[in-house]
Formats: sequence, C-alpha cells, structure tokens
Amino acid sequence: AFVEARVHQDLLTLDRILADNFFEATQNRTRYDKLAYIDISRHNPIPEQVTTHVNVRVSGDVAFVDGVQYAPSKDLETKYLFMRTYVKRQGRWQLLMCSQSYVYDENLKLLDPERLYHE
Repeated sequence: AFVEARVHQDLLTLDRILADNFFEATQNRTRYDKLAYIDISRHNPIPEQVTTHVNVRVSGDVAFVDGVQYAPSKDLETKYLFMRTYVKRQGRWQLLMCSQSYVYDENLKLLDPERLYHE
C-alpha cells in the first residue's frame, strides 16, 4: 500500500500510513519527515516500482520489512536495498521509518543487490 500510494500520489493514504514521527533516509542522502515526504510526493511523481526479495520480521508491535526495489526502465534500472519499520498503534500498522541504499563492491562499483540474496 505504501509504494502504491507514493506512485499514484495518493496523499490521503500516505497521511494514514505514515506515522506522525515518520522518518526516511534515501539512497541519495536526502532525509524527510512526514510533512516533507507528503509534500515531495505531491510535487514529484515516481514511476511504477518493482519489489523483490521481500522479508518480513514481526516482533510484538514492530515489523521490519526489507528487500530490493527498482523502477524498470530501458535507460537505467538502478536497484537498491530498502528497510522499512512499521509500528502497530491503536490497532493499525503505520510506517515509522524507511531507508534505502545502493550496494557497492570493494571498488565502489554499483552492484545489483539481488546478488546478495543468491550468495
């Protein structure tokens, strides 16, 4: 629901899904709180996203979701790892924190993060 809401610029759904103290750190070293994230979503659409290798770990009222995400493109298909932390508050799950990162080898060459799931 989170990625779909972002792709389709569904600001009401984002407002409901994101915790009031939401924080994001992107692969480009940009940081957003909830208000900034909703504002950037309003003005900057993103393409459809493909998500693979999703893992979910739940511990009480906290859930951790990680995997690989990318926007398919004929020009550039850069993939990155993501980690999202959800918290259950008042009976519903909200996104508290998310981060993305590119994966590099020892020579700082960008790697396909899906390799990490096959080794």
